[in-house]
Amino acid sequence: MKIKICGVTSPDEALLAADLGVTHIGLNFYPPSPRYLHTEHALAITQALHQLSAAPLLVGVFVNENADTIRQKMDMYGLDIAQLSGNETKDTLRVLGGCAYKAYRLGETTHTTFPNPTSRYGTPDFMIDAHVPGQYGGTGQSCDWEKAADIARRHDVFLAGGLTPENVIEAIERVHPWGVDVASGIERTTGTKDTDKMKKFVSNALVASDSKPSETQTDV
Repeated sequence: MKIKICGVTSPDEALLAADLGVTHIGLNFYPPSPRYLHTEHALAITQALHQLSAAPLLVGVFVNENADTIRQKMDMYGLDIAQLSGNETKDTLRVLGGCAYKAYRLGETTHTTFPNPTSRYGTPDFMIDAHVPGQYGGTGQSCDWEKAADIARRHDVFLAGGLTPENVIEAIERVHPWGVDVASGIERTTGTKDTDKMKKFVSNALVASDSKPSETQTDV
């Protein structure tokens, strides 16, 4: 089970996530977001993680940026993967190749519009999130788990949208995703993670993963 803690805003949050064994850490580069990272803050986080012998994969969250800008920021911060959370075209995804994936908001799109994945190891085919008009994620709203489960049967997906320590076990049992993604569901205040919630979320996600039938599990 892949576990992504998204919207990390400090080195302490990032290092705790790594210590808990999460597989992906998301850094937000969308200026309107309350979790947006200015250059000095992003560098502090990435430099701390790069000191680890086995760090989680670093995911940059971008909204409606062009491929050149995304590549420049990935190089600047040493990011492994780009998450495209806006209205990017299939061409942008194609140009970035296997180091990027799209986030789709159920209710705004259907699975028939998903492009063929070109992902590499550690990258999902795409992310499934909730649709909230005018928002690009991090809303705390849940997506349709029934529709998500249908998609997850045929694709490696990150399940996002309204996940919390209290509901992540049920979400995994119902959807059987490749991985789960959480941001607002483990925050003390907007943009600041709660240590106890983070620990409980990761623990519960791992418990649910261990209880899944072997044929639905994916090796880390």
